[in-house]
Amino acid sequence: MVGVVFYRNKLYYIKLVARNIINPVSWIVANLIPKQKNLILLTGSTHSRYNESSRYLYEYILLNYSSLQPIWMTDSKTVYAFLLEKKMPVAYHRSIKGAFCYLRAGVVIGTGSIYPKLYEFVGKKTIKICLWHGVGPRSTNAVDNEVNDNPLVKSALHNLKKLHLFDVFNFTSEFTATTIGKLQFMIPKNKRFILGYPRCDHLMQKEKMDSRLDEKKFFSSIFPKINLKSKTILYSPTWRANDRKQSLPVNLLSGFNLIKFDQWLTENNLYLLISVHPLVEHEACIRDCHRIKYISDDPLLDINQVLPEIDLLLTDYSSIATDFILLDRPVIYIMPDYDFFLLEYGMIEDMRLSLPGYEVKSADELESKILDSIVNPSEKSSNRTKYLERYYDTSNINSCEKCCEIIKMKIDKGFK
Repeated sequence: MVGVVFYRNKLYYIKLVARNIINPVSWIVANLIPKQKNLILLTGSTHSRYNESSRYLYEYILLNYSSLQPIWMTDSKTVYAFLLEKKMPVAYHRSIKGAFCYLRAGVVIGTGSIYPKLYEFVGKKTIKICLWHGVGPRSTNAVDNEVNDNPLVKSALHNLKKLHLFDVFNFTSEFTATTIGKLQFMIPKNKRFILGYPRCDHLMQKEKMDSRLDEKKFFSSIFPKINLKSKTILYSPTWRANDRKQSLPVNLLSGFNLIKFDQWLTENNLYLLISVHPLVEHEACIRDCHRIKYISDDPLLDINQVLPEIDLLLTDYSSIATDFILLDRPVIYIMPDYDFFLLEYGMIEDMRLSLPGYEVKSADELESKILDSIVNPSEKSSNRTKYLERYYDTSNINSCEKCCEIIKMKIDKGFK
């Protein structure tokens, strides 16, 4: 064990020394190399995944803008092979081609707090765009290192400095642009744009979404015996960096037992999928369940592909609620650690004062509210509308196009 720790520490310091040598050299080179202004590099939530708003924008550009040259940057062999087979432009993040792409890129687009780059091969002249990964009451610049899930972000101040390196920072409404962008992230007004999320465009196409719900193709691939009368539920708790073993906070509800809940789901012709962070431990007893499954860790899957097939969402502080509420379907909140998130982690508002759904605190309540929501899905519709008035401007029905307009505007302005 001591030898393993020593090896890991040694490897860490070797990488640190290499980075300290390469970074200044790559920065100088990056600022000397001319840029190809229409070369646009995009990546997902990590370099190993083909997901998030950047995926939808990438595909939109390929279909609608021949004047732009998008390339997906990845370090996943699965993602690379998938895109290559479809003859979609892709490059390995850590490769000679990847380094050359970063050196020449006119625009880089990501969804996290750090723009896509390899060492410092992205120079000052490259336009940096953040689509952002989601908004909700938990969208804060957390001040405690222990709850910050990005290992490259060392503190709240460090995080702010990273965010301010972007030239364009995307928000979903006036409320989020002000409350999160201005007051939390302190992004200047000229960098704040309200474009909506490319990953949400399809969620506002009601007829198509209703059709997807009826077809249940994704659910059928996991539950072959499902029928059109079955109702579908997604449980998607937020990422708890301070407690990675807690994959199912629903277990903390009074009287809750997963096996008994599985039996109850069977009796009521319901199916439940669970989506958790890849680093979170899975509950072993799920293997004994018939109506409950985890969504597999697939680098090609984006959760917004699954949302159209969901009748009901179970969640807590996760920003997935904002996306799902665009479908105007019911949400149930399971928040046994609410005081921690409100008072220690920090939220932009006390969300209990205006929940766009039911909150449950026991197993009996959970089962009762699930049935109520299935029977009367429009019960909390007005609450959901009020929530969206704050968190998502539903006039952004074509976020992909709005993003492209900003990209073109920034290219023209930045390279004149």
